[in-house]
Amino acid sequence: MLILVMRRKYIYTGVALLCLAWLGSKLGREPAPLSGYISRPEVLSLAGLLVLLDALFWYVRLRQAIAPQATPPQALQAYPSLTVVRPVRGKDVGAEQNFRADLDTGYPGEVETLFIFDEEADPGLPVATQVVAE
Repeated sequence: MLILVMRRKYIYTGVALLCLAWLGSKLGREPAPLSGYISRPEVLSLAGLLVLLDALFWYVRLRQAIAPQATPPQALQAYPSLTVVRPVRGKDVGAEQNFRADLDTGYPGEVETLFIFDEEADPGLPVATQVVAE
């Protein structure tokens, strides 16, 4: 953030120098040349242009540095195994589809799914047993 603020000050400084040079030439107050070849408005214009070019250069470099890199995700050679613990109580509407969805995770590694019931008389236990058996 500090670098961007500093570069913004460079841009403001460059614009101010260019405006001063333009204003000086429009008002007709062109002082004596500094070295016999270049007048002050021309020096201010060149200085402002150099500051603006420097700010533009660093803006482009910073933008490239913070831009997100498009790197494809690397496929692992071996995926770690997972254990999914799913507590179940009762039999819901669509319980069979829910159990099937829990077993079909799409994970490429080994998945162990544990359906936990409070008691053996739970009405959802036969549905879960049937889906797991398939």
